[in-house]
Amino acid sequence: MKKLILLPETAFAGHSTVDGSNKIWAACLAREQECIDAPHSAPDASTEVVYLCVYGAYGARLRVEPPQRLSLAQAQALWQKKCREKTGKGYQPISFAPYLSSFVYPDGVALVSADESAEAVAEDDTALGVLTTHQAAISVPALPATFRHAATSVKAITWEQLQAKLGNPAYGLSEKVNGERCLLEFDGRQLVAYNRKGQRVSAPPQGALPLVQAGVPFVLDGERLPGAPTERFVAFDVLEWNGKSLCKHPYHQRMLTLIQEMKQANLLNAPLWTPTTRQALANSLAPDLAILATVHDGEGKDHLLGELLETGGEGVIVRKLAAPSDESPLKYKFQADLDAFTFAIEPGVAGGSLKLGLIRPSDQAVIAIGHVRAGLNADDLRTVQSLLDQGQFPVFPVHYLPARTIGFHLVEPHTSIRLLRTDKMASECTTDQFGLEKVALLAQAKSVPGIIVR
Repeated sequence: MKKLILLPETAFAGHSTVDGSNKIWAACLAREQECIDAPHSAPDASTEVVYLCVYGAYGARLRVEPPQRLSLAQAQALWQKKCREKTGKGYQPISFAPYLSSFVYPDGVALVSADESAEAVAEDDTALGVLTTHQAAISVPALPATFRHAATSVKAITWEQLQAKLGNPAYGLSEKVNGERCLLEFDGRQLVAYNRKGQRVSAPPQGALPLVQAGVPFVLDGERLPGAPTERFVAFDVLEWNGKSLCKHPYHQRMLTLIQEMKQANLLNAPLWTPTTRQALANSLAPDLAILATVHDGEGKDHLLGELLETGGEGVIVRKLAAPSDESPLKYKFQADLDAFTFAIEPGVAGGSLKLGLIRPSDQAVIAIGHVRAGLNADDLRTVQSLLDQGQFPVFPVHYLPARTIGFHLVEPHTSIRLLRTDKMASECTTDQFGLEKVALLAQAKSVPGIIVR
């Protein structure tokens, strides 16, 4: 019988108690073999391996994510990215060994260690540390101390409010990038990264590494953007430079300082204010580093808005040019998103579509919010059907057009199998995501019969 043989240094298990949760997430890489003792050459970057993942409530039977067959290079990049995401969301490293038996797949294929006497470890860059898979006890470390700078929240505005800001010379406009918040600190020797909660994460994005060419200590605010083979970093604010705090300086002055210093460090072609990621990357001498700064004049703001609408951008960020760093910028999203679970497959052409649902908190009823097919293929739907057959309700982030969604059935929704969430249960996907304006409508909605989500 085939076995999935754990690859050394690619096993991680984490435990989260953030916001009252009590969840486990574990992932690793493995090679498929007929037996443990079968001879096998050392894998290279092109060798096919399997990315494996389990998740769920602590103490309960863990859910099994469909395995992904990838090259070793692709699988390692995915595994490290997922580990960074989990540690960034508060998952603390624990022993992997107790969860080895949870990796059981269809036809009885199980995950085993190639050498039961050897110490299997996992190491993700610097901060995941070494995790011994044969530890007997589960020990959850204390949460790390938070960073001295907090990530400033971003406030949503209406289309009417956006139009008013476009005509106001006190405000600038830039593209809203869809990534993961990331604050960077360089002390002159080491570059480290923090998530939006101020917790240190495993490693800074690769795209940020050229920043050390500046040669002086700094703190930058920005986002890490997933990508292969390198994660990009988009900087949109500077909080400290060369040992001095710039937090009270106006935004326009802070960004002028950053742009000039980046040019001095030979990281920019020219000292330009680049309001889109496309423009910022084109002006950057480091291929995966972007300095995003607002456009200020009225004509430039109108042109930027039109370009992003035409090219399918996610939205825009509005910043007051005289604002200190702790004043919240504003955002307008062309598309909205929510987390929904799939409770069934709607039959149709090329495999059909996913039936989406949310939980109404008042009575825990399942409310149908429409179907999604865009972004998925027939193989993706078969993967989801397999999860449904196991009694799971897979959770997906779904993007849609809020302006055209008059009720609560999503208009032009789209998602991706790559967005399948392993850190969120269906019971956490509630109708509250629609906001207060749809409360009365959802209260009268008919529930889906026969579906109980716990």
